[in-house]
Amino acid sequence: MKAKKLKFTVPGMFIDHGAYFLRWRVNGRRHTVNVGRVEGVTKEAAEKTAHEYRSGERSVYLMGSNSGNMTFLGIFNDLCDSVGRTRWKDSTRMQHINLVQGMMREFHHNKINEITKWDVRNWYYSERNAKRPTRTEVAYRTLHRVMQHALSMDLIEVNPCQLGEGVRYPNKVRKVRINHENPDLGKFLFELAFGRPKQQKKTYETSRDLILLFLLTAVRRTALSGLRWEHVDLKNRLLRIPPEYNKKRKGDESYQEIPMARIVQRMMEVRHANRHRLCDILSGVSPLEYVFPDRYGKTHVKDIRSTLRFLCDAAEIPLVSPHDLRRTVAGFLPLITKDPVARNQWLGHKDQDVHNKHYAGLQPLNTRRKLCQDVADFLSRSIYAEGEDKIFTGLVELKADNRTEVDLRWASEDTLQKALYPDLDHDEEDEAIRELVEIAYPKALHKLSDTSEDFEVVESGYVSKG
Repeated sequence: MKAKKLKFTVPGMFIDHGAYFLRWRVNGRRHTVNVGRVEGVTKEAAEKTAHEYRSGERSVYLMGSNSGNMTFLGIFNDLCDSVGRTRWKDSTRMQHINLVQGMMREFHHNKINEITKWDVRNWYYSERNAKRPTRTEVAYRTLHRVMQHALSMDLIEVNPCQLGEGVRYPNKVRKVRINHENPDLGKFLFELAFGRPKQQKKTYETSRDLILLFLLTAVRRTALSGLRWEHVDLKNRLLRIPPEYNKKRKGDESYQEIPMARIVQRMMEVRHANRHRLCDILSGVSPLEYVFPDRYGKTHVKDIRSTLRFLCDAAEIPLVSPHDLRRTVAGFLPLITKDPVARNQWLGHKDQDVHNKHYAGLQPLNTRRKLCQDVADFLSRSIYAEGEDKIFTGLVELKADNRTEVDLRWASEDTLQKALYPDLDHDEEDEAIRELVEIAYPKALHKLSDTSEDFEVVESGYVSKG
């Protein structure tokens, strides 16, 4: 018995060799286009795409007189289907789609060769005055990309998106970072190591560890916050960042391997050992999957701004964002290594030098491992402290002769690790860090205790002193 023929709501649709096809005529010329594989596309989705082709909302490259029928939306869909499918990340693709659907509706059905500079100018000022200027600027670049695609297909002669820099909203370059040339970085690190908020949230330590890891690795926020235990190789002392977070090379499916400094390894060991306890505290199972779970135990932590605000306020320094921490590392990294290739690779930057880009290759693992440890040592020794007779700024300064060094550091390479992740099996280590802090900063001892210091104990429990 013959299989029942599938009926479509769009005229000209049929199935051949396991794929949906659409055949129709435009100005007397017949065109056939593959709409998608049967096993990968539903019938409803294929019909929707076919309808877009027939209505002109989705373009197929038509030569000659038919090129004048191409709409803006059709060219954008062609850009997504051709260039975007192979070269864009999913997040980039969705960003372009949202901008076109949300901010460029007036262009959707305009013929691509009828959009003028005047139209672009009016749209730009209208959107900039009605919405955030920065978002309008991002949308303008998307519009420019679509028109450039039409230009490459010889559908237009000139790209109408040519507004001068004086007309457009200027891009603001954010340069905020924690200054490592004064005590600001040392004060921030002190609060990170010894500070405790009076009303400590369940995820304070998680957010604190994540902030520290930003400073220790300079890996981007989205990559670290969503880190899973399957990406942590404790045996080989490596963090493996999945390829979807790799901004360095598009299309690279390899994992980025970040060597662990000693303090990072200790952090991971402690968090891994406590993951079942966190499941009970957070009432969820996410600690078994994510290294940095959120307060509900459902997914990973996403917002650490409140913890950053507490640390900056306690240190009495200007407020910084998570990405500002990455800029902070980029600022002091030249003090640790003079090799620009090593710095660029460690930060995950695109190398603009042709030789380095194509021939230098990735730095050896041991070289990168040493650099990670050098960064950790630098941060630990930068901790600020007030002694009885002097202030330890965490800096190495020069006297008036510009040659004689004055070492104003008190902490060792392991101070951060001992303060944050003490080895409870070795009481002498805990005593050592307390003695060290007591000598350098007597007032800091109260910050090593829990929040109960602000309460007095009575038979009924904790009662506020105030």
